[in-house]
Amino acid sequence: AFEFSFGASRALWVGVATALATPLVLLDRMDSLRVTSALGIAVLVAFGGFVAVSYFEPFDMVSPCGRVGDDSCKGDVVALAPSGWEV
Repeated sequence: AFEFSFGASRALWVGVATALATPLVLLDRMDSLRVTSALGIAVLVAFGGFVAVSYFEPFDMVSPCGRVGDDSCKGDVVALAPSGWEV
């Protein structure tokens, strides 16, 4: 299982997300959500940029092996294919 080391338990993050989303659900007009929508788009763009930078310029903080370029940390390759296919 993957251990997520940033933050705390999943229940805490679900509680925080619920606390942030509840006031938005109770808004009377959809016009009030335009700022929230812009914030969501900005977060998606930032996440996409992080993924692109991590792909082209990997750094130690996000490397599953601890150090970029460490060849001693190779995971198992699992190929999923329909039964009867050779992999």
